[in-house]
Amino acid sequence: MESAEAKPTSFDKEIFSYLSAHASTLRTEDLPGWHSRPLHVAFAITNKCCLKCKHCFSSSTIEDQSDLDPTALVALTEHLIDEGVFQFGLSGGEPFISPALRGIIETLTRHSRSFYINTNGTIIDKKTLSLIAQSGHLFSGFTISLDGCSKEAHDGLRGKGAFDKLLEGVELIKSFDFPFRFFTVINKLNHKEIPSIIDLARRLGAYRIDLNAFGAMGRAGSHAHELELSPHEHVAVLRLSRRLMDHFGSFMYGFYPGSVKATLRHERFFYELANNPDVPKPKEGTFQACGGLRRECTVLANGKVVPCQSLQSYVIGNLNENTLANIWQLSEKAHSFRQLASIPLSAADECRQCPYIHTCNGNCRAMAAASASSILACDPFCFYPSRNYRPIWGVL
Repeated sequence: MESAEAKPTSFDKEIFSYLSAHASTLRTEDLPGWHSRPLHVAFAITNKCCLKCKHCFSSSTIEDQSDLDPTALVALTEHLIDEGVFQFGLSGGEPFISPALRGIIETLTRHSRSFYINTNGTIIDKKTLSLIAQSGHLFSGFTISLDGCSKEAHDGLRGKGAFDKLLEGVELIKSFDFPFRFFTVINKLNHKEIPSIIDLARRLGAYRIDLNAFGAMGRAGSHAHELELSPHEHVAVLRLSRRLMDHFGSFMYGFYPGSVKATLRHERFFYELANNPDVPKPKEGTFQACGGLRRECTVLANGKVVPCQSLQSYVIGNLNENTLANIWQLSEKAHSFRQLASIPLSAADECRQCPYIHTCNGNCRAMAAASASSILACDPFCFYPSRNYRPIWGVL
């Protein structure tokens, strides 16, 4: 096939501008390696959804008409398998609303590919669960959205009746003995319920709960004034997470537990450097924080390929026009994105003066792009600039 290159974006121009201006000081030999193909693909098999959640990053609706037809989506699954993808995460929108779901599951099972499913849990059906059960060990479980311990908080974000339907869906999943975890987006409507949400998740039988930050992208951008936590509230959630981790341990996962570990590591390391002047200071971190376009990517229901579901505007190619291998290996936009690993964090004004710049990896570029319209901005969920770079845990 002919190369089909997506148009440059403002993000490409930012990266190119920085690389051009600092070419003599960058060490491209330090770039982390990337696989010859993605090993994991997050496959958003539909942009349709039965709910209209305020915090949706993809603005999914029941009326959306952008999906490829079911036959094309199954053929796309075959292509991804032929290109060497090992693991699939099926999401949406809401995957259970897609008429292609059953065909995709049958295809993955026939080719012995592992997969998991992200769902809001409200329209799960026995017929599809029976089909999933036939995949045996290839199916690693469900990730189910849970945004409150009661109807008020959960339905306030997702719509009337969503909480009761979620509980029915969970019971149906449990009747098949499938493993499942919950995914919770922490925001102004539910941050005071966190202990109760975790307790509910355990009582319902989940093996884990992910506590993640609200991102102002997609439909969520128009509800940021209502849902986004203040810097003070973010730090309060971080400190609460640390206390809860002492009790719940590895049951807690996601952004906030991860940030507890990261900030403790930052401050302890800085403390050691300050008290041991003979220890060599490491190089400062760069902006390549995740595995996007190094070992994984996202394929949207219209065939477009992006680094992740949270960065849907950064299209590196289209599988209706090109192969995954060509897009992955030859796309100039993919190459540009990977160059983030050669750009030091000091490119961002707020990061330049941070004492923890040598232990940081830049965190989420999608969040930075959504908040500051710049892929080279400080992550809006970094806790330090809002505290004038004072330590969070009092280690120093």
